Amino acid sequence: MKIIFIVSALRCVRSTINQARELIETPDGLVSRPRESENSSIVINSEISHRYISPFFSSLRSISSNQLLHTFPIGPESEYASLANSTMILPPSEAYGFFRMIDNPIDPATLCQEGIISMADMISGPSVGFIAGVGLIPNLHDTDQSWAISEEDDSAAHEQVYLFELSTVDSFDYVPEWIVGRLLAEIARLGVDTADDENINQLPSIQYTIYRSTESHEVVARIISEPGDYLSFTPDGRRLMVRPDSLLQRPKLGINTLKHIGVLIDYQRHQIGFCEPL
Repeated sequence: MKIIFIVSALRCVRSTINQARELIETPDGLVSRPRESENSSIVINSEISHRYISPFFSSLRSISSNQLLHTFPIGPESEYASLANSTMILPPSEAYGFFRMIDNPIDPATLCQEGIISMADMISGPSVGFIAGVGLIPNLHDTDQSWAISEEDDSAAHEQVYLFELSTVDSFDYVPEWIVGRLLAEIARLGVDTADDENINQLPSIQYTIYRSTESHEVVARIISEPGDYLSFTPDGRRLMVRPDSLLQRPKLGINTLKHIGVLIDYQRHQIGFCEPL
């Protein structure tokens, strides 16, 4: 389970419209089922923005079904952003077996545990960006505390801060290469091959620390990705749900993390909010 430690929070904007899209996780990303006014499914894309052309500005062929899909940009410079106050993306829950994208939520805090949502500045640009640190910590369920960072490993000993992006298209999270390398080494050392392996709790957790802004050291939230979050097991074998960042792929929180957290994109205040959803 993804655990969010909320450190501080801001009051959210109230609005009067509360329309929800049902989103399905696919190999193409989060895809919205068509509404009555739409004739095809659309991929919700938080990484691109085109203000002056139709939201349905481009088409793509589905990876899995050969279906023609449209792309719907929701970045801060998109046409959608110019028309909406905010949007909220919520993961599947017991009440809803699918992701939801809520246009102009009336009161976002009511969709969060204890009514708490923590806000950070949204970085200017076409993508939904924010400042976050990332590092490895001992797993909360590792009673033996068998994993530790060596003092010689400078890259692992200190959290590193990056401009992160929110991705509604990538199934994976993207993190610094040293984190992926260290996780793979620990998985191999402990011989973790199944979800029931007793050694899985000895693996480290990934910690994302969300900061208020580029200028501020104020922490607004911490997201803990435990081994059960970043390791997927299928009949074909084990799959690591984090990949190394690169020149083409900035650090990102992808659908792997969106499965566990609620995210508010506040276009009016240029902020992004994180919460533990109901």
